[in-house]
Amino acid sequence: MVSEWVTGDPDDWEQIDYYDYVSQLRGALHYGETMLRRLWNTVHLDHFGEWLNRFTPCDDLDMECHAIAQKLYALWQHYPETSIYTHADTSCLPDFEEDGYDDYECITMEKYIGFVACTDGWLYENVQQSVNAYFNESVSKQEPVLKRYFDGQPQDTDNLDFECRLFPLLNELCYLLNNYDYGNERTTLPA
Repeated sequence: MVSEWVTGDPDDWEQIDYYDYVSQLRGALHYGETMLRRLWNTVHLDHFGEWLNRFTPCDDLDMECHAIAQKLYALWQHYPETSIYTHADTSCLPDFEEDGYDDYECITMEKYIGFVACTDGWLYENVQQSVNAYFNESVSKQEPVLKRYFDGQPQDTDNLDFECRLFPLLNELCYLLNNYDYGNERTTLPA
């Protein structure tokens, strides 16, 4: 959407702004495609534990990222078959067969769980404004839920422990990456 807006009519922009915006778009596309390939390539999951054990932090940021990675890896080891969508509420999803289907009705999990390449610049500001406007028009948000039926049948032992541990770790990682002062020289750990 933003890409089409910028590249659709280059003459609408100051030349220096146009090249800056196109550069930001290309950078975001590059980072997005790279991360997508890495996330979907199973070799990363297959070897994550050994890479994590061999990793030697060089500074404070490395140490904090490593600590979060260890927690995420432990969570994955404890719940190897669980997905973030395992308990996703489907009752808020619109009916695709319905004539008045509107994708704006429910903010599905893949729309609000994600990462961005950069939180500075024109591109981020515009995407953030667009996403917030879209979310403000939505009626509901898909979240992990457990449904219990009190019909005399034994209850299963299913719980939301995975989600209750995952979301705080994602918040911790986001906070670390968004609040780290990248402008200063990184403090190297003593050898």
